[in-house]
Amino acid sequence: MTVTDWAPLAHERVETLRREAESVANEPHRFLFFVCDALGFVRFLCVIWDVMMLRFRQGGAPAKQVLDECDLLVTLIAASERHLGLIQQEWHKKDLAAEFGKPMFAEVETAVTRLDALAKDVSKIRAWAADSPPISADPDELKRRVTQADEGNEWLGLREVIQQARRGNGPPTRE
Repeated sequence: MTVTDWAPLAHERVETLRREAESVANEPHRFLFFVCDALGFVRFLCVIWDVMMLRFRQGGAPAKQVLDECDLLVTLIAASERHLGLIQQEWHKKDLAAEFGKPMFAEVETAVTRLDALAKDVSKIRAWAADSPPISADPDELKRRVTQADEGNEWLGLREVIQQARRGNGPPTRE
């Protein structure tokens, strides 16, 4: 799963939350649906992060891809923080039943804490990826291997490669 897989869905959900945030001002029940959607979006961001961490444990990803994904996550986290901030600000103005209000507000507080921890983790990995050195061949090892191939007459001539490719005999080999 890369940015191209989840970015459109994430942007769509942020836009939906933005529109909902504008429309829930005077309707307590719609406000509850907005809260549920905002909490779901925090869980969505955490799942994306978990998938990224799983990919790291399975061999990693190119630094550019990690940077792009982290940058997008930082943007999405900021949007989610705004939504949770609005919820915290408006919560006590709403006339919400206690059976809904207290447990759901506790979930909001937990989501704020979880989002803060996620933002710190993403920033740490982003900084690490930004500072990672580019991968390149060791020049001494490269020289040694070229010399070894020269001495062993292991090079294939370009003409041979083209002829074998035209015949469709598979990858070129030394005959």
